[in-house]
Amino acid sequence: MSMRVSGFTDVHDPGPDALPQLMGYALIAGGLVQLVSSALKKTAPMASPANSKDSRCCWSGGLVLAQVCAYVALLPILGFVLATLGFAIGLLGWLGVSWKLSAAVAVGLVVIVSVLFTHVFEVILPAGILF
Repeated sequence: MSMRVSGFTDVHDPGPDALPQLMGYALIAGGLVQLVSSALKKTAPMASPANSKDSRCCWSGGLVLAQVCAYVALLPILGFVLATLGFAIGLLGWLGVSWKLSAAVAVGLVVIVSVLFTHVFEVILPAGILF
């Protein structure tokens, strides 16, 4: 259960498993909120299942999954900066956000994550051909 390294941590240090556990609890809470809200909604049945919201949702999920797979495949080639910029701009643009706002958010995301990981966590992010 615990990933503590003997001699390097004290009793009050949450250890390396604290953040993954916190994120797991947040995901569980978010899932429960979604389940309760969808159970409380009353929707009228759709006439054609091909045009239903569920069908569109499946295509949307598949498209997001394809974008994530492309991001993972291109990460070693393009590096963190270019791959993340492309992924964030593409995903936000597909979700209906304006391209200017998508670009601004993507640049902000890349800058914040780069600074956080390289200077705070001291982790080397993947470098690609250009960066």
